[in-house]
Amino acid sequence: MSDEPLLSQEETDALLEAMRRGDDEVPVEGLDLTSPERRIRTALPVADGAGEQVAALLRRLMLRHAGAPGTAEASPAEINPYSVVIGAVRPGSAVARLRIGESFGFVTIGPLLVSFLLERQLGAPLRIEDDSDDLAARDALTDVDKRVLKPILQEFAQGLSQAWCGDEGVIQLQALETSVHDLPQLGEYEPVLRLAARVEPKVAPGDEVQIVFASSAVTIAFGREEPDEMPTPSRSEQSRLRSRVDATDVEVAAILGGCTSRVRDVLALAAGDVLRLESIPGDPCTLMANGVAVLEGKPVVLHGNLAIEVVQTLSRGAGA
Repeated sequence: MSDEPLLSQEETDALLEAMRRGDDEVPVEGLDLTSPERRIRTALPVADGAGEQVAALLRRLMLRHAGAPGTAEASPAEINPYSVVIGAVRPGSAVARLRIGESFGFVTIGPLLVSFLLERQLGAPLRIEDDSDDLAARDALTDVDKRVLKPILQEFAQGLSQAWCGDEGVIQLQALETSVHDLPQLGEYEPVLRLAARVEPKVAPGDEVQIVFASSAVTIAFGREEPDEMPTPSRSEQSRLRSRVDATDVEVAAILGGCTSRVRDVLALAAGDVLRLESIPGDPCTLMANGVAVLEGKPVVLHGNLAIEVVQTLSRGAGA
């Protein structure tokens, strides 16, 4: 949770002053009591499924802008504190600020991948893996580096916007920053949604690309609000659930009889004592499954073993 107060000091003073004056309306704007983490968790399954679209887009961009085939493998979507995400960005990474509706997000490209893209854009030949050790990562990007990388990140943002929102204009590249510290500041523990993919060109070292969304941008990017009702499982899901339930072990016990006794009498029982039950031979007994009465039966002998012959089923939930 963010350490920032819900209301600024000026808004708090205005609210107290209005209460003293008896004003009906107080102009406090921008107050959203919706839990940001809950908003992100609602969209998490959709974001998780969007990882393959990110990977496919990165593979196309590598071919288009670096002329290098390779692999891109997405990781599951995560919810992380903002401070943890920006603290993990390495020097020399490309940091692109995104405008997502009225909110924001950002993209980072790891320094090794940045160096490879810059060298290819500036005409360097394709490398082979044995010669990749001399591909040095930059400590920081120059203005020229940013200008070279901008079209790639612009195309990446448009591709994400088209894939997720059906419109290239929803997610837009706003600026390439010098470092993550130039991004809009959020609370230290403000939750953000993080999507990441590992990109491995066949001719150079691989690195990570990550996309981070502020909580207010999640619904805009993925177009999902919290559903009013739980979705109905499909037939295949129902069949799979039924098969799992059918294969589940349950503890079954037959209650042959019972009696009421005092604690001291129970504690005094010893080997050879007889405890008389409040039932007689032939009385029906109850069959319990995981502590719930499900059947009524009578004791019988089957192949020399004590068994229960089912007499009737009890109503669902009886004895619960």
